Amino acid sequence: MPKDDLLRNNPIPFFFRIVYLSNNYRDPLLRTIENDMGLTRPEFSILLCLAQRDGLGAIDVSEITRQPQNTVSRGVFLLLKKGMIRKETHRGDARRSHLHLTPKGEKAYHSFIGLVQSANDKMIAGLTSAEVRKLDALLTKMCAGVVIDRH
Repeated sequence: MPKDDLLRNNPIPFFFRIVYLSNNYRDPLLRTIENDMGLTRPEFSILLCLAQRDGLGAIDVSEITRQPQNTVSRGVFLLLKKGMIRKETHRGDARRSHLHLTPKGEKAYHSFIGLVQSANDKMIAGLTSAEVRKLDALLTKMCAGVVIDRH
């Protein structure tokens, strides 16, 4: 099959396959969440991040997700307007704030996390338990090695 050959035989095989996986799992998932739940990618990203670590700032979400700060700021504005998050001013720096899920935001998170878990499960369905553990270790190592280019 041409796709299989292209995924393996190119000058950037790992990059190409990681992008291929992302395009085939993340992108359709984000479209479904936007169409069915009315959440944009930045809103989804913010809710997902805050569900894992309450109290992050918009700058933190931007750095974690690699989305532009103005994009995340628009997402924060929309989620505040929808009542899904609340903002608390940082005690030491009035320019910064901490973001928190509201009960409505928690409900939205719980409405889509099952879809994300299902995509996660489909992504690794062809792997053995040992392969999943090895993949986890390799991805952890790769993520630890990420150097963020600020340009």
